[in-house]
Amino acid sequence: MKIMEEAEAGSVNEGDCVVKIREGSGKIEVKGGKNVKHVEEILRERLIELEAEADVEVENHGADDFVIIGRFEAAISRAIREDVGGKKARRGITSRDRIRRSLLLVPGNEPISIKKILGYGDCVMFDLQCSGMEKKHETRYLVKNALQRMDFGNSELWVKIDRETAREDISIISYGNPHGICIPRVENVEDIEVVEHIMAEANLDSHLMPLIETPKGVANAGKIVEASDKMVAIAFEGEEFLKLMGGKRTWDALLFPRSIIIISARSAGIQAIDGIYPVEGERKEFMEEVKKIVEMGYDGKFVGNLKQMKVLHKFFAPEEKDVEMAKKILAAVDSWGGEGKPYIGGKIIDDEMERRARRLIKLAELYK
Repeated sequence: MKIMEEAEAGSVNEGDCVVKIREGSGKIEVKGGKNVKHVEEILRERLIELEAEADVEVENHGADDFVIIGRFEAAISRAIREDVGGKKARRGITSRDRIRRSLLLVPGNEPISIKKILGYGDCVMFDLQCSGMEKKHETRYLVKNALQRMDFGNSELWVKIDRETAREDISIISYGNPHGICIPRVENVEDIEVVEHIMAEANLDSHLMPLIETPKGVANAGKIVEASDKMVAIAFEGEEFLKLMGGKRTWDALLFPRSIIIISARSAGIQAIDGIYPVEGERKEFMEEVKKIVEMGYDGKFVGNLKQMKVLHKFFAPEEKDVEMAKKILAAVDSWGGEGKPYIGGKIIDDEMERRARRLIKLAELYK
């Protein structure tokens, strides 16, 4: 790979680094931080893999390996004017109906934020929309390397792309092999089909979750949920919706679109996820909103921090009487030997009733 121009990426923020690339013979200079020799080794290894004729300079402010390599790849990509790939991360496929109470939204261009959320939440959602277009290139490589190099425990890993730059986003983060892709501002079936086609080109087999944010999207929700077999959930974000409607944020103002979303989700056999509560510090109001979405039957909610996540999980804890009924339903299903559907208390146990019972048992296991 030939260096076409000098380039750099990163920042001087804590936990980050600045990487500069110029044409050269492989000289690596690391300033600051600990384990200088280790940093030199991982950079040299990546230089050799890429066969890049470059000198590298690093100003380290306590960055982890995934940050250093992410910034290096972003800088060298600019320098050679090509995307930088690599080996795709190996990751098992998660089930369509796994528990998704919390989707922890993480700014994709903040190394400290990424490091803090290791092992937290049912799902981690890396947000590529958090940075402006001038930083989007660097954000992709940081998220790609976080997905490749970090251990997030049992969390399901999602990336929220930017619909306007879907091809560029997916071409890079596909190497991180996330469990799912969240598509913002979906308004029709074609929005899903375009992203699915791009994923196929990138050889990325991930779940899909459309995020509904506009009146048009709400109006078409019933069609959107049928757009792809990869879809496991549909999410609703109220802030943009209210701006377009000219309304104020109240429970009543969002009740109708929330109802449309969960009805559409249930009709398609997928999950319904509520959007983030946007006001920091309003614990009482947040708790009230969570209580109501749980009562509506929503499966989960976006959260912006660990405090919100812990509160959210408390409200999703199943009641003992519901767990006992779920056990009875499943016992009736498992012991049924007759034709047709099993019964309980004179009522037929249909597929949806069985599915909800199994989900409730699975949910109860998390609280033991």
